[in-house]
Amino acid sequence: MKKAVIFVLVCISVIVFGLENGYAFLWGKKKEETKKEEKTVQKQKEIKKELENKEKPALKPTISAADAEKARLVREKKRKEMNNTIWDIDYIPISGKGKTTSDLLTFENNRFSAKTFLDKGFNQTNYTITITADGKTVWETMQTAEKSGMAFWRGELDPDMSVMQGIVSHHKPDGKTEDFSFASKSKKAITKE
Repeated sequence: MKKAVIFVLVCISVIVFGLENGYAFLWGKKKEETKKEEKTVQKQKEIKKELENKEKPALKPTISAADAEKARLVREKKRKEMNNTIWDIDYIPISGKGKTTSDLLTFENNRFSAKTFLDKGFNQTNYTITITADGKTVWETMQTAEKSGMAFWRGELDPDMSVMQGIVSHHKPDGKTEDFSFASKSKKAITKE
């Protein structure tokens, strides 16, 4: 009978407290692993409390208002230099298949167009300009044409704005993509008559 009572108590304590805690409840002992776990949990709580009590540094803006204005003015200057220019370029298929072809890129009235893409139904579009840390001007745009798909352009000009190179990716409606690198051969200003 005594063994049956002990067995019932063990079963109840295991159900109520779980295996390790039930064992500890009945025999007043804890396994060494349980003590280690408790120490780890306690240490984690201490670290968390310490981190909560530390003063959090204020976030600093990554660029001052004066620097942001200076960057805007540089972009606008580069946009004016780029505006009303025509660039004679050569396309080279990135795949290595196909021939090199020529085209004219036009930057006029703050809009971009490419002669061969105009012929495919792509209209003039706006473009964005960014200036890299080393002074290069990067322009980007996307064009769409209902029957010809989409064209993604990214061009880079050297700091003195005399040489351009870049990439155009033409995504056709049939799902095929043609990627080209391009490089400038010459640049000329558009003269207003």
